[in-house]
Amino acid sequence: MFFSTDSFHDAHVFSLNVKNKFNPNEDEDEKDPTLIEAHLLHSSGEEYLVKWVGVRKFLMDYDIQRNTYADSNEIAFDGERGLDDWIVDEITSYDSEYLCHEIILASDTSILIRCKNIEMEKL
Repeated sequence: MFFSTDSFHDAHVFSLNVKNKFNPNEDEDEKDPTLIEAHLLHSSGEEYLVKWVGVRKFLMDYDIQRNTYADSNEIAFDGERGLDDWIVDEITSYDSEYLCHEIILASDTSILIRCKNIEMEKL
């Protein structure tokens, strides 16, 4: 698995999308219909699409006012970097069925995702 040998440290976050796969017009029920996708630019220059499948919990704490230079109230890069780069993450087992993925971005944004599986594809 990618995360056991590599990381997204310093990867640029192009997008982060939350999707609801539930469709009221279809008879098919899905236990965990929420999906989160992130389009990332790895520090190697390769692009990836990361998918958190079967999401049961999603928290994101973004506040551009916290993204400041050290010992200053000045917002870093005048806020022009938005979410900014992926700095660090940790994947742990939540229970026998779900994973917990905690991510910190350079903007001091914290993301927590509890999901069944993490899928990844190189674009």
